Formats: sequence, C-alpha cells, structure tokens
Amino acid sequence: MPPVDLRQLLACEIQSAGKRSSSFAKRLYNINWAHRLPKSGLHYPDLVKMVKIYDTAVGETILVLYPGKEAKRAGDAERPHDFFPVLYRKDGSRMEDLRFGRAFAAFQELVGGTSAAERGFMAELAACIYRMAFMLDHRLVDKPTLLTKSMSLDATDTFDSREYYPEEHPPFYAYDPARELRDILDVKVPSLGVSTEGLLKYCDIIGWNEDSKYSYRAKKKHEEKKSPGEPPWLGATGRINTLLTGLSVVGFEMEVVTFPELIDRFTSQRGVAPAHKDEVIRMAGGIVRSPQ
Repeated sequence: MPPVDLRQLLACEIQSAGKRSSSFAKRLYNINWAHRLPKSGLHYPDLVKMVKIYDTAVGETILVLYPGKEAKRAGDAERPHDFFPVLYRKDGSRMEDLRFGRAFAAFQELVGGTSAAERGFMAELAACIYRMAFMLDHRLVDKPTLLTKSMSLDATDTFDSREYYPEEHPPFYAYDPARELRDILDVKVPSLGVSTEGLLKYCDIIGWNEDSKYSYRAKKKHEEKKSPGEPPWLGATGRINTLLTGLSVVGFEMEVVTFPELIDRFTSQRGVAPAHKDEVIRMAGGIVRSPQ
C-alpha cells in the first residue's frame, strides 16, 4: 500500500463562519445537544454529571462534565448550559483542568525546530487545529448511547468505566480525525502526559462550550430587547475565535506572528487573538490555501 500523503489528506481552503458555511449546521447541532442535557437536580459542585464523549488511540478518555461553575451565575452573566471537558489518562488519573492559556501553551510545546521534519509536523498540526475550528473532521453520531455518571465534583479524580451507566442522547457531531494522522495524534504533550489527540479532543469540547455560551447569550439579549426575527448567528465568535487563538500562539512559536502582534490582539479583542487568514496559510505551509 502506498504511503499516505498527509498534506493531501489535510488539504482545505480558507473557511467561512457564516450561515452558508459547512460548519453552520454542525455547530447548531452541537449547541442544541448541550442545551438539551438533562439538568434537573444538578448543582455545581455538589452534584454534577459526567458524559463520556471521546476515547483516544492511546487509551485516554474525554468526558463532558456539567453543569460548570458558570451555571451558578445570574443576571447578565447567566450561563445555565455551562460545561467543561475532563480528560483521564490510560491509567485512570485525571489531567489538570486547562484554562485557555494553559491549553494554548500545550499547543506551543508541540511546535519548534528548524528541520524539514519538524517544520512539516508543525504545518500538519496547524492544519489539524484549523480544520477542527471549522469542524471539517466532525461526523454525525446519530442517537448515541453514552456512558454517564452522577457524582460530586470531589469524586471525579479517577475514571472507572464500570461505575458508569449507558444513557441515550440526541445526535451530535463528534471530532473524528483520520486514522492516517497517527504520527501526529500520538505525539505526547510532555508537561501534561497526554497525547496530541487527547489535547485536540479536549480543546474541541472547550470550543463547543464557547459556542453554547455565546449562543445562549445572543438569544437571551435578543429576547430581552424583543427584537424581531431570529437571534443573530454566532459567526466567528465562540469555538472558531477560541481555537484560532490557539493557532496564533502556535504562529508565534513558528515566527509567523510577532510578540507585539499577539499582545495587541489579546488586549484589543477581549481575550481572544484569532490568527489571520494569511497567517494560517503560512503556518500550514500551503496545506490550507486561499479559495480558488
């Protein structure tokens, strides 16, 4: 069997975040899935629910934990559908919960070097992150039965699948990168002791929650103002700007984005610093290209 051309496998054009984009229906599906999670009787941190979403090839498990701490907020800060990812290593130990900065620093750990192989890996990783931001590698899981458990937050330090029970859920789009990407996905993030696949799937859920929160806020403001028509669409806010901010950090390490540019973006864009289209193309070494 001939070797797989990873560049060709990952190749894509610069994507749109609009309602006519390929990601629109997928994002909407996943937002609705999050908003329909059964929450009766749950209260952070005393009684939360864990739902298993992903496995990795090296034996890690990634779950959604809900409700999150932002579900306790009220008024303008109300976020009743807040959730967050939890990753367990193969040995059952729990990885530390990652804030945006820590997750992006983990991406930064994976890049660097000047050899052809190192530059090739960086370009492929950048393309993976970009494709994940726009859900190009997500597939619909129809009527999934997912392992679930209710517990207090204090009881989430280890994972044992025998303690979980199957529960039916609505369809959602799951991140499902090609198996041919194993050489990229199996690379370990040294400081976290998890695989790149685990980190990517963890960040997918972070982006998913950002979509859920932005969507809820937009709908609430729309209703409060009694505006006509449908609430405004998310566009690039939520998962896209969050994950493209991770790409800006990768771009800084690859010397595509300068330090002043990175700082200016964070300070002028309220905590996000999404990579520009031309920077994505440069980081991905032509794997991501301008539309024809």
